[in-house]
Amino acid sequence: MPSEENIIQKKGMDLCKEHALVSEIYRTQSGKVKVRGGWMQLCPAGTPDTTGFTIDGRIIGIEYKTPLEFDTKDHGASKDQLNHLNKIKSSGGVAGIAASMDHVNAILQGEYIGLE
Repeated sequence: MPSEENIIQKKGMDLCKEHALVSEIYRTQSGKVKVRGGWMQLCPAGTPDTTGFTIDGRIIGIEYKTPLEFDTKDHGASKDQLNHLNKIKSSGGVAGIAASMDHVNAILQGEYIGLE
């Protein structure tokens, strides 16, 4: 059974895939996985749950949290996640933390939800 965060993330990705400003959106995996002969590095720690790009070429980074997590310190995001999202923001990209589809829509419209 999927977690609440996974359900929110799936809905957010579906919304992004249909949004007029989004060209591509992908689920992003970070960390390491064991492979034959050792370990393989995935995306670096702090990489947002989904990344992609807008139709005008700006990068998109959205970190998904449950509403309960969103109401905690730093909206439930780790320091690495906040650093990554703020780098996207300072580079002119589209970034934020989403716990609802309203958050996703606002982020795609240029609001930096959770990064105030």
